[in-house]
Amino acid sequence: MMLRMIETLLADRYRVLSKLGSGTMGEVFLVEHVHLGRKEALKVVKAELLEDEEMVARFRREARATNRVQHPNVVSVYDFGRLSDGRFFLSMEYVNGESLRHILQRERRFPLPRAIRVLEQLAEAIEHAHQQGVIHRDLKPENLLLTKHRGISDVLKVLDFGIAKIIGPDQQEALEISRTGEVLGTVFYLAPEMLAGKTGGPPQDIYAFGCIAFELVVGEPPFVGTMFEVMEAHLDDVPEKPSELRRRWTIPHEFDQLVARCLQKKPEARFQTATELLAAVRAVPLPGALDSDEAPTQITLDSFGDRGTDASGGFGLLSTKTDIIMVRKRYRELLQTIGELLLDLGPDKVDLNLGVANAKTRYAHLSNLEAEMARNRQRAVELERSARNREGSLRFTLGELEFARAEMARRGESVPGSLVEHIREIEQHLISESRGLEDQLRDLDEGALALAIRAASAEDLAQPVLEHLATILFREGSECESKELVPLLAELKRIHARVTTIR
Repeated sequence: MMLRMIETLLADRYRVLSKLGSGTMGEVFLVEHVHLGRKEALKVVKAELLEDEEMVARFRREARATNRVQHPNVVSVYDFGRLSDGRFFLSMEYVNGESLRHILQRERRFPLPRAIRVLEQLAEAIEHAHQQGVIHRDLKPENLLLTKHRGISDVLKVLDFGIAKIIGPDQQEALEISRTGEVLGTVFYLAPEMLAGKTGGPPQDIYAFGCIAFELVVGEPPFVGTMFEVMEAHLDDVPEKPSELRRRWTIPHEFDQLVARCLQKKPEARFQTATELLAAVRAVPLPGALDSDEAPTQITLDSFGDRGTDASGGFGLLSTKTDIIMVRKRYRELLQTIGELLLDLGPDKVDLNLGVANAKTRYAHLSNLEAEMARNRQRAVELERSARNREGSLRFTLGELEFARAEMARRGESVPGSLVEHIREIEQHLISESRGLEDQLRDLDEGALALAIRAASAEDLAQPVLEHLATILFREGSECESKELVPLLAELKRIHARVTTIR
């Protein structure tokens, strides 16, 4: 059966390339949209479920729900329809990434900075979805993918809104479908109210978020055991603090508080909105830069790919290019701060004055390049987001029209020429938009590459100047009795040891 599916053209626009997997609802295929020339994922409902009206209704609700949630951290759903054999399908964004579950199985836990980067993206996705009236109801590591996008690693994508509950116009349908008493979701991440058979809401996503945050840092969910033991623990037990379970790592009190509030038994005791949750995630202080006593390791910019591990819980091994940029920027800030402080405190010294002046010149040039690179990245982000929103709306409208045409043909009714023409117009508009976006992004990419080359060259030229200034500051600082300098110099020494290993 699978071999016959390969190269098959489905719904006149999806060419099957391979099978990606299967689940309780159906199969997922890697397909190519023949008009847009782009790979997508196509979920097809199992044939034996065709007579199950509840499953069909849930499947169609998934299409309507997820099309509302157009966000960079959410897998986009483009359209839905029915194949010639009667099976329903759902077309969605194809993400070439790895699930948090697989990553955790391999690495067991995340260092706090990396965990916070992932959790911030998840909170943003939840915030956007809730604002659209959509709750996920099945957040778990299996449904969270990390991928690489436009050179940025650890970009989160939330998938599978298959059991999403719609708040608003579709609420009655959602409630009717849930009346069977079926327990939806995975038990390790289910909120107590769901296990008690009550109707859930946005707070259940926040509870699942707390379970995921706990697991990312600790290495296992807050409650483990048999299914019934875990269910009872969700209802009755208070989890341990992550900081108590990971004593060797620097887990701030704010992270403990974040997790504890997410995991409150009563929904009203949790964060009441995902906006509050996002603010709490951003308020978690990260470990001080390079808070590791490990010996420096020779590293290069090319060493950092899709992910990195850092057993220190800080930036001891500089897990990503983003970390390198952050540390280099902090290095420059410390050099300037300490240099100015020593100039203010001590007698006028020529080498110190010259060192600070030369460094400032390098700072200005690097800052200008960084600002230009940031503007380039922002233009790309805004361009992609705008295109995503337009395409999401057009594709779904097209899907509904295609569905109407297919249903009329299936019933033996005559399809109006105006409907066919309208479908053709939208298809042409989509093709034109897609090609225009590719051209614009290509131009931005070429500009970004040129800026990156210039920035790397400027960084190489600045390195000896900054290292020379650091040597002067260490010497002058050791002779200064200012208490204000002591922690700054200590941090500078730690960062200096790492920055000088980057080539």
